[in-house]
Amino acid sequence: YVNGLLIVGTFQQGLFIFKNQKIIAHFGENALKSTYIRKIIRQNDYTIWIGTDAEIGFIDLQNLSFTDFLSQVGLSGVAYKDFCIDEQGLWMGLSDGIAFLPYQMQES
Repeated sequence: YVNGLLIVGTFQQGLFIFKNQKIIAHFGENALKSTYIRKIIRQNDYTIWIGTDAEIGFIDLQNLSFTDFLSQVGLSGVAYKDFCIDEQGLWMGLSDGIAFLPYQMQES
């Protein structure tokens, strides 16, 4: 749960956001490069990060919009093993090391 929203990631159909037991958003083939959701991380009450087989990005829960962060920073298609976030940026585990990508998030 994030700010009253239930966030559900699937292995085949992408990500669903529920409010009061009703689907209010679906991020599937029309929004994501891959519908295999590998990881979901809550950043705050307004932002979640998701990792699929093909991208890492974030969803603005107020606007229900997805941003492919790796594409935004010119790293579309980078193969990652795992990722996490902190206050300054995105950390990615790669097959040959670790990468750190700083970001600036708008606080809502």
